[in-house]
Amino acid sequence: MPATKRKLIIVSNRLPISIKRVNGSFQSSVSSGGLVTALSGLTKTTSFRWFGWPGIEASDPEDQKKIQESLMEHNAVPIFLDKSCGIGFSLHTPFPVWDFWRGLPVGDDLVKGILASDLIGFHTEEYRDNFAGCTRSLGANIQAPNQIHYKDRQIIADTFIVGIDPKRFTDMLQNKDVQKRISELEENYKGVTLILGVDRMDYIKGLPEKLKGYDYFLDQHPELRNKVVLIQIAVPSREDVKEYQELEHEVSMIAGRINGKHATPDGTPLIYMHRSISFPELTALYCVADVCLLTSTRDGMNLVSFEYIACQAERHGVLALSEFAGAASFMKQGSITFHPVNITQIAEAIEKAINMSKEDRKRRYEGLREFIVTYTRYSIINH
Repeated sequence: MPATKRKLIIVSNRLPISIKRVNGSFQSSVSSGGLVTALSGLTKTTSFRWFGWPGIEASDPEDQKKIQESLMEHNAVPIFLDKSCGIGFSLHTPFPVWDFWRGLPVGDDLVKGILASDLIGFHTEEYRDNFAGCTRSLGANIQAPNQIHYKDRQIIADTFIVGIDPKRFTDMLQNKDVQKRISELEENYKGVTLILGVDRMDYIKGLPEKLKGYDYFLDQHPELRNKVVLIQIAVPSREDVKEYQELEHEVSMIAGRINGKHATPDGTPLIYMHRSISFPELTALYCVADVCLLTSTRDGMNLVSFEYIACQAERHGVLALSEFAGAASFMKQGSITFHPVNITQIAEAIEKAINMSKEDRKRRYEGLREFIVTYTRYSIINH
């Protein structure tokens, strides 16, 4: 008796089938692709059913029926989206001002494409207003801060603050292994002001500027050698891209130069790690850091700022945040903000952070804490 085949249901944005309209009918063929090729070897033991968009517009019910029949031999089920379905578009990066956008040869085409959406989401009011300004050249009418009238359509363009789940971090802080690690770090850095940086190895994160600013701070305050340490975690990103390889080389060179210039037999002022770290280790570092230094030259939001505050209920650490991070639009009152390319301002922000009184730290922290627990990753659903 033959063994019963296993069943596998796959849902994707598009079916792995190419469909062509030929003389009023439809012809289908299997597309090439890594997943399709890998799964084809399981056909003897596994029964497939694949759901997704067929890759062709078909609003007529008869056409839809023909496509369904054509796809049956491939165990594929087409999902047709009605033209009346609402379309949402969310941009997780900054949107530039009109004077910059107008320099793009296809700028108008891109804006037209975005305006085909019914709801457009941005992180901050600044990004939303920049986009609205770019629509005016197309004849759009801005009827309200979040309403755009274009070609007889009413489009909503609004801000949606993306956040984190603070409970995930506070729960991890209760973990016994994390508590042990926190104690170890506190012992290792007893009597030292600990500054933490957590960034992807990316141009927008301003890592060279951060290290140059820290170097300048150490130049200005030689008395603080062995009393301040910056732990910089640079998570690898796009390592196969030449420009990112060059960026990592530059950052590594600056890091080496800082330690070569400011280190003593008693310690080094910079611990630079070009790798990912585990979530428990990250949470422990967030907890023990006195300052979190983020120097993004341009950033959609930067959720590291949220994560740091989520772990600072006891220490009331100071957030030093680039004014060009989206988070600065909401966290400016509780953080120290600065221009990320001005190394003097970075150095001054570090000095202000490490010298801040306990009362000021607590006051600033409470405001930031209220913000991150109000705007979580779940609150956007109820916007």
